[in-house]
Amino acid sequence: MPRSMLGHKNDALMVAAPRASMAEVERAGPAQLADSKRFWKIEKQEGDLTGQLGDLEQGTRQRNREFEAKLRAIAERIRGLEVGIEREVQEREETHAVMFAGLQEKLKAAAATVEADAETSITDRFEPGLSEHMERIEADNARVEEFVHVTVPRIVDEQSGAVTRKLQKARETFDIENAKIAKRERKLVSRFETHVKGTAQSFEDEEATRVGKLWLLGEDLQAVEHMDDRGDESLQLSIVKTIKATRGDVATLSKERGYQDGLLLDSLAHAQHKLQRCILETFGTKEEDDDCDDSRPGGHVE
Repeated sequence: MPRSMLGHKNDALMVAAPRASMAEVERAGPAQLADSKRFWKIEKQEGDLTGQLGDLEQGTRQRNREFEAKLRAIAERIRGLEVGIEREVQEREETHAVMFAGLQEKLKAAAATVEADAETSITDRFEPGLSEHMERIEADNARVEEFVHVTVPRIVDEQSGAVTRKLQKARETFDIENAKIAKRERKLVSRFETHVKGTAQSFEDEEATRVGKLWLLGEDLQAVEHMDDRGDESLQLSIVKTIKATRGDVATLSKERGYQDGLLLDSLAHAQHKLQRCILETFGTKEEDDDCDDSRPGGHVE
């Protein structure tokens, strides 16, 4: 078959017999189905996910070990602080007892000395101002009592209270950080599980799509094989019908052109005859003038 009688249009083959119209025939697909272009990407993604899962598990174990080490360190620090606080409290109580005993002794000695001196000097020299000195002594005793029983315990409580508040704040900060870390780990695990489910679903969808495409390709191959058996017969029948229709059109066109050519020749002969009469009978009768006028341009020609 000549090369000019063949044509390609996507996956269809254009075939035509000599002096006939083109007919479109689908081309058969490849004998072997090519691998999916996304197959290697899926394998690479699966390998990356496996490696990332191992890294995530290793990182989680490392973070758990570090977290447990921090917990142990904080627990040791808390125990050390508690021991230190207990020791400081005990030392404070011992110091307070020693200080209180020393103050009591000093106060007793001072009181005894003051009383002795007061008894000897006041009675002798300051008897008129004895009441004023007694009030001053009572005020000093009141201040000493307030310092020993109120000021000293308050200062001790304030110092130990600051340490207790710092320890409580450190514990609250640790609880908050622990909650944040646990929440972050739960989010990571949830995102990993979601990614694993999505990947499994993608594999299932890809497999279902591949099976469907293979099934459709098999049906197309069967349809092409069925149509190839009747392709020659349909092509010959189409060519015969086309030739017959062309011959009928040629006959009809020839008949119509012959009829139109006859009418045209008759019109030309009639017009020529009238033109000759008009020229020969230019000075004829009125009837002849009317005939001549009818044959002039713009007049009516029967």
